Formats: sequence, C-alpha cells, structure tokens
Amino acid sequence: MPWRPLLSTTLEESLSQALEDDVALPDDIRHTPARWPAFAGGLSLYTRYKVCHRLIYGEDDSYRSIRCETPAGLREIHEFHLQEGDFAISLPHADAKDGSDDTVGLVAHGSQRQLLARWLIELAEKPLLSLLS
Repeated sequence: MPWRPLLSTTLEESLSQALEDDVALPDDIRHTPARWPAFAGGLSLYTRYKVCHRLIYGEDDSYRSIRCETPAGLREIHEFHLQEGDFAISLPHADAKDGSDDTVGLVAHGSQRQLLARWLIELAEKPLLSLLS
C-alpha cells in the first residue's frame, strides 16, 4: 500500500497504545483505515491517509483544506490537484498551541517530484505581479 511508509510508524505506535489501554480492536484494523478513528490518534491517521490516497489516485476538486490534530500539534493541510501536479502542504494552524511543531511540509507522490520542482522554479522566476494578475 503506497501510504504505508508515511504512516506505518505512527499507526503501529497508536495501535500499541490502544492495546495497552485495553481498547478492543478488530484483527484487520491495520488494513482498514476507515476503522482507525476507533482508537486515540486514529482520526489524525485516517485524515492523513485520505490526503495520501487523493494525491495518489486523484481528486475532482482542485483545492481542499483540512484542519487536523496531529501528534505534532494542530495542522492545516492544503491539497492542490492541478494540471501541473498533485501535492499537499502541511503547516501549523493559526490556533496551534505554543511549542507545537512549526515545520512546513510538502507532500507529493514520488512520481510528481521532478515535475513539481520544475514548476516551483518557474513560479519563483516570475515577477510576483504576474502571478497575481
């Protein structure tokens, strides 16, 4: 499953904690993302899984914004599904608590990296005024 490398460590940690807390989980929980909200941290994992799924398999909407509580704190995830490529940007939410992770992340399928890098370089070389018009 393409999302595995991105979420597997956090999923295993959350499942281990749920088992320690005596939460009853079905045997197929690791392979059924729709059931992840049943344990602590699962809704955040499910939300990130859905972002990955849309980036890999496409989306009808060109833009989507999500507010998500993660282990790193409250985050905004902005998804872009454009002709130039599909990617998401994750950044701290304006209401995030002090001390939250302030890292900004770019998420894209591996096949999109070169295309997006080229597109971002082209954007950076354009005058700001031309981007706004």
